[in-house]
Amino acid sequence: MKVALACDHLLEKNYESSVLESLVMLFPHCEVFTLAHRIGAVPGPIEQRKIHSSFLSNFVKDEKTFWKWTLVAPGAANNLFIPCSFDLIICLGSGFSSMISHCKTTPKITYLLSDSKWWPEKKGFRDKIFRSFVKSSVEKAIHNSRIIVTASENLFEQKSDAPKEVIFPPVKIDRFPLFGEEQRKLFKADFWIVDENSFEELEFNEFEENMKKNNINFRLLKNHNESSKLKGEFISDDSLAPVLANSKGMIVGSKKLFSDLAIKALACGRPILVSARSGFKSFISSGEGIGTYSNFSELNGFMEKFGAENYTPSKVRGRAMKFNDVKFKVAWKKFAENHANQEIEA
Repeated sequence: MKVALACDHLLEKNYESSVLESLVMLFPHCEVFTLAHRIGAVPGPIEQRKIHSSFLSNFVKDEKTFWKWTLVAPGAANNLFIPCSFDLIICLGSGFSSMISHCKTTPKITYLLSDSKWWPEKKGFRDKIFRSFVKSSVEKAIHNSRIIVTASENLFEQKSDAPKEVIFPPVKIDRFPLFGEEQRKLFKADFWIVDENSFEELEFNEFEENMKKNNINFRLLKNHNESSKLKGEFISDDSLAPVLANSKGMIVGSKKLFSDLAIKALACGRPILVSARSGFKSFISSGEGIGTYSNFSELNGFMEKFGAENYTPSKVRGRAMKFNDVKFKVAWKKFAENHANQEIEA
């Protein structure tokens, strides 16, 4: 079966590219279609596939710039075409890739990883007018899908009559086991892990001041081995599990839409504290080992509570299992078999 994978953009490693990589591994003969592509931005299996992009690739070099060009996104999507030789189209992202023109006889599945609520704000009057036009174009394209799959229950498109399903984003849980007490005693947990990519710079400065004021130790980690303003350290998955397992837990700021680091911490039986302003809270329901804070007073209270380890690590790990990468691939293989123009080859 020939599958076309479409995404909003390929400009840097992020939540969307990690999901796309799992689908690329599932459909090894696929081709990728995107509105904007910076060559070499997402090294690995994705860059090894044939990638088709629009004229936006000539102007857009990072995600921040992409949002400045969203006014012409419908035209850029129309400039691309997914031919009839494909048996299935899977469009993932916040809906922009669903606008890419394609053969009308080819089934299209839209996988919503986020929606317009999480688009960066545009404050000008002109921006607001055109944003409404772009949003309408995106919604129309989504509604024309054979089926709409969302990354969480909170992303459902209520206006569409298309069937709706939920498949949580993939995280390689098997690399992050639940450590026993004897293993954890080898390293004293006296620090919190902080997801660097989940904090705005000003937000982090205030957070750091609060932590120093209360003499609370933390380690700043980032998802990828790339330069950044906050200078967090990158630890590969091969070495990350012991660090997470021997920490007090993970703290996620307001910027993050999805934190795979936090899921990995849950898998190791460690609690997570999530900003109430973060989109990530829509993926994680309240319960044992999870705290949602609105201010530093609430954050400090949760750190004191979970620092005493009054929770059951196995139950905390259970909350991460719905994000299992294997479960993700099994679900998508089933969707492809049910909706494509021909069966998947063994």
